[in-house]
Amino acid sequence: MFGGLFGRARTLAPPVSSPDVFAGFLLAQFLPEFQWQIPKAELDEWVRASGPEFEQECHMWILIYCAWPFRGVIIYRYGEQFQKDVMTALRVQLAKLDPQKFDPIMDLPRLLEFWYPKLDAAVEESLKVKPKSTLDAYAGLTVSAAIFFIALGTGNDSPWHMKTDIPHALVMKVATAIAEAHERMQPQMPGIVDIVSRPPR
Repeated sequence: MFGGLFGRARTLAPPVSSPDVFAGFLLAQFLPEFQWQIPKAELDEWVRASGPEFEQECHMWILIYCAWPFRGVIIYRYGEQFQKDVMTALRVQLAKLDPQKFDPIMDLPRLLEFWYPKLDAAVEESLKVKPKSTLDAYAGLTVSAAIFFIALGTGNDSPWHMKTDIPHALVMKVATAIAEAHERMQPQMPGIVDIVSRPPR
């Protein structure tokens, strides 16, 4: 399933673009004017689909979920070390920003490094039920991801914080929002990495 998610490895040689370029692109996707080029009305609709309980958090969850296959394609093509270099470059770039102006994303590297393994684990969870088709596997992935987001991405005051017995209806609302992001962005990620990998003109 990982191969289907991230595409076949082409080479482990580094791309022409540097880790700085990949880090800059990734950072931009968490700014209001980019957000993976998802139209604002569409993104807002996905967030609303998560329900009033999670609208505040779901916007960031969706952006993080989109960053996960971006990271997956990078690793698949260029290796773990290159991805680590991207994260180092991301920290360097954030350190140059005004914390007051960019406060919502100053903690982005820590957030991504927290969520990436959780989403990897969501893949493993989705495979435990032995899906009958790729579609079933992806549905299982988005449900598992939704459970992780709700249990680990809500505050201590949330009744579902650190819980696994989250009401099914609530899980499915968040899973629906994640599934919309998955359906739109997953097929595009190899092409997006192609673009970022090209040398600047």
